[in-house]
Amino acid sequence: MNSAYYKLKLLKNFSIYAITSALNSGAVFLLLPFVTHYLTTDQYGVYSIYLVAIQSAFILISLSCNGALQVEYYKLDREKFPIFVTTTIFLNSFLFILSLAFCLLFNKLLGIIIGVPSEWLWIIPIIAFTQVIHQNILAILQVQNKAIVFGVFNSVFAILNIGISIFSLKMLNSSWPGLLLSFLTAYLIIFIVGIVYLIKKKLVVPKIDSAYFKDILKFGIPLIPHALSGLAIEFGNRLFIAKLVSFKALGVYNTGFQVGKVISLLEMSFTQAYVPVLFEKLTENTKESKLKIVKLSYMFLGLLLASVFIITFLSPFVFKWFIGSSFQEGAQFVFLIALSYFFFGVYKMF
Repeated sequence: MNSAYYKLKLLKNFSIYAITSALNSGAVFLLLPFVTHYLTTDQYGVYSIYLVAIQSAFILISLSCNGALQVEYYKLDREKFPIFVTTTIFLNSFLFILSLAFCLLFNKLLGIIIGVPSEWLWIIPIIAFTQVIHQNILAILQVQNKAIVFGVFNSVFAILNIGISIFSLKMLNSSWPGLLLSFLTAYLIIFIVGIVYLIKKKLVVPKIDSAYFKDILKFGIPLIPHALSGLAIEFGNRLFIAKLVSFKALGVYNTGFQVGKVISLLEMSFTQAYVPVLFEKLTENTKESKLKIVKLSYMFLGLLLASVFIITFLSPFVFKWFIGSSFQEGAQFVFLIALSYFFFGVYKMF
């Protein structure tokens, strides 16, 4: 009965996480048919570099607070945890202000370094900060096993992002700046909703604790090199293509990259459903519970590898039917990208 309960619980949560994560994290993928028809390859290349910059700012502003929240949830009592949540938000806000000031003061230099128009660099830390708070809220909902609420937050953001972006492209005929503004608008709305939710659930209180600052820094600072290395692995190739080849080549490559990245969405969905169950099983600390963890891990990796070949087989049809004619060469990159994300999933699992 207990085993059947955990399997049903994992399947239910995985289904919710899979669908909502596919909408949220896959928003860029779902927008590909519109982006590749309304943007040139060069414009899409510039937009890709901005996304890399946003992810870089996210790492520095976040300081892995979402991970710290999940760890401390199991350590702190329910009266102290809201103080920890408030402290993380205060720290993230401080890092955001520093990042925004840096972008405003050195925008021309940063524009030269990454090779994009400097007048839009101010938007990077703002999007990153709202993204950080959103991820912190999702981390809390995940450890609380509130999969449905988690799904609502993810789905609302995804629908806003996709809807506003399509409106910007089709009705306003905007280029990559319009996509950035759409991204920002969607995150600002979900940011406000998220803060209201935290206040309503009494997870934000008028109190911070300096001891928690030290705990967050001890947790987050050592993880910055690891996070940046992951960013370099995932996005470094785009910077090299933009600098050594052209933004046009980057736009084509990034199309294939987004299709192959579907494997990452599947892996992320399983991980989000698996983490709460994993913590529960580890606290049991029995031979039977450890064996179940191993079996679930190998079963998932087998399904993930099968998905690599399915996506590779379907990619020519996806490009033919949905992707703009200027981006068709991107299909050649799908298998390698999908396979690399499979191995990354193996790394994250073990």
